[in-house]
Amino acid sequence: MIFIEFKENKNKEFISFNISGHADCDRDDLNNSLACAGCSAIVFGNINSLDKLDQNNHKILIKDNLININILKITKQNQILLKGLYYSLSMLKEQNNNFKIKIER
Repeated sequence: MIFIEFKENKNKEFISFNISGHADCDRDDLNNSLACAGCSAIVFGNINSLDKLDQNNHKILIKDNLININILKITKQNQILLKGLYYSLSMLKEQNNNFKIKIER
């Protein structure tokens, strides 16, 4: 299962994002392979956008089976990007009920 967690401050602003796990893909399960590919594309697209549009206001950690984004300074740009990330991943989950994705907010 892919575990996704968004954390917010008391003002409902995003302050961090974590994704870990895997969709437990096997050769006969195309849907879970698509879940992994979809999550990867959405998350890495967002990371690239943060790096270009919101430099120095966040810290990104990428390790094997873990991605963590911590917001160091709340800005309009990082809030829009993280809200877009949340909605994109939520839509991926909603449109594909058989995907093994858990999103907590």
